[in-house]
Amino acid sequence: MNNIWKYVLGFFIALLLFSIFIHIILPLAVILAIVGGIYYLYRRHQNNKYTPEGRKKVN
Repeated sequence: MNNIWKYVLGFFIALLLFSIFIHIILPLAVILAIVGGIYYLYRRHQNNKYTPEGRKKVN
């Protein structure tokens, strides 16, 4: 009987850690990916405004 409770407790701890992972780590990763993508596109846009010599593009 004592052995079963060990497994039940282990299962619930694993479930708790999994739910923490799903609700905290996963949204953080998604938000960081979105912010990183926007930052990358913004930097690319900024770099396209200038020629390789450092002058501003006219059109």
